[in-house]
Amino acid sequence: MQKCRYILWPILVLTLVLAACGDQTITQEAAVVEIDRPTRAQVLETTDTYRLVEHAPGEVQVPLEPQRIVAVSGTHEFEALLILDMHPIAAAGDDVGFRRTAWFPHMEPYINDDKIERLPSRRNINVKAVARMQPDLILGISNQIERIYPELSQIAPTVAIYGDLSRQDSLVDVATVVDRVAPAEIYIEDYEQRLADLTTRYDDVLEGATFSEVKSFIEARNEIHVINGREATTILTQLGMVQAPALERERGMNFESIMLSLERMDLLDTDTIFVYHYPTEDELQEVEAIRTHPLFREFKAVEQEKIFPVRSEWW
Repeated sequence: MQKCRYILWPILVLTLVLAACGDQTITQEAAVVEIDRPTRAQVLETTDTYRLVEHAPGEVQVPLEPQRIVAVSGTHEFEALLILDMHPIAAAGDDVGFRRTAWFPHMEPYINDDKIERLPSRRNINVKAVARMQPDLILGISNQIERIYPELSQIAPTVAIYGDLSRQDSLVDVATVVDRVAPAEIYIEDYEQRLADLTTRYDDVLEGATFSEVKSFIEARNEIHVINGREATTILTQLGMVQAPALERERGMNFESIMLSLERMDLLDTDTIFVYHYPTEDELQEVEAIRTHPLFREFKAVEQEKIFPVRSEWW
């Protein structure tokens, strides 16, 4: 079974569509199907020719052994297919920040020499390009395909994976759709064991250590963008680290991010600071600006050289 590393990173899609392969016609729908809601995929019935799967838009008939899967979001659902050794024929590539490489870096070793066609963009999915691939199953993340779900579902059975699921739950949902639940469970058990081993090995260093995560420092406005890295945050807390309680209270209901003024910068004085950035010259300079700013120099993380840049596609 092929394995893929879990990532620590993350979309709105807008597209107009007309026609596809052969004499198949795709009609444009005015209404948006409400699919970006917390619904887990489950199989209602299995026949000789298809599985009846329930997901947020309703029910969909999925082929028993799909041969031409397209992963239109190129994130959770693409990772899950790689883990399950069911490589799609096409997937959206990495269009994060200013990078325009074919795939997210952590995926490349697991794709090997497979001829997976790169779709132009996961932020603006080209439905016509998807149709040309003649898929027999389309997978996508709910908040990325909500506006174009009617068009996609006319091309092939389309399943929406809820976007706010953890990587593990996303894997289980994709595995449910393609009938690969057993290998998914084995993979998750292996992941959890590795996490437990790391926790035991570094318990004396990580247990109770505080951390904060920042995205950008807007020096002109004397503000810093503080984030909750979602998957990254979850893993760090599972390893025994602790988000600064005062920072959590300041964030309140703003789960993902807040802007902190310089007057509140003391909330970031944690044992470790992770600075998320895109690998561009400007962003790397921004990381150095945080490291050398007078207000940060007295922070524990800076004094002990525990301020670490992390590429944004991993959060």
